[in-house]
Amino acid sequence: MLKYIIFSYFACLILMSSCNTLRGHLGISENIAESKKNEVFICLYHTDGNPIKINDTLALSIKEIWLENMWGYSGRQLKSKKTSGYQLCITLHSNSLRGYNDKWVIGNDQFSRLGEYSDSSLLIEFRNLPDTILNYKVYEGSFEFDSIGKKLGQIVLKKK
Repeated sequence: MLKYIIFSYFACLILMSSCNTLRGHLGISENIAESKKNEVFICLYHTDGNPIKINDTLALSIKEIWLENMWGYSGRQLKSKKTSGYQLCITLHSNSLRGYNDKWVIGNDQFSRLGEYSDSSLLIEFRNLPDTILNYKVYEGSFEFDSIGKKLGQIVLKKK
């Protein structure tokens, strides 16, 4: 019985320590100011209109769009380090993403879609620097659930 208790203790200790690795985890800046502070900011993107009207019932009110180097936390410290790749971050005003990835989604296919990383933020990752003009379609449905419906509109993002 004592062996079982000792084994259980060490098993729990190992599991608990693996939750926060010494290597750290990937990060996403909350805004342009944080991206610049973390020294990962590359450039701004913009749209021709704001809010972007997709159709009669769907409009996106954008706060900020920026491109940054992918980065991660260095171990247990909140110190950033660059990793390979890039991420385009879009922050929106509240309620702009209502129904996202359930009733509608932005992307050209399941591999080039904008993922939701908070209630008011979208993100897409790139291996190489993206083009100066990015075109994304807006569809009914969801790529995750293989329920893509008709095309609702399009979003064009341009490098400033």
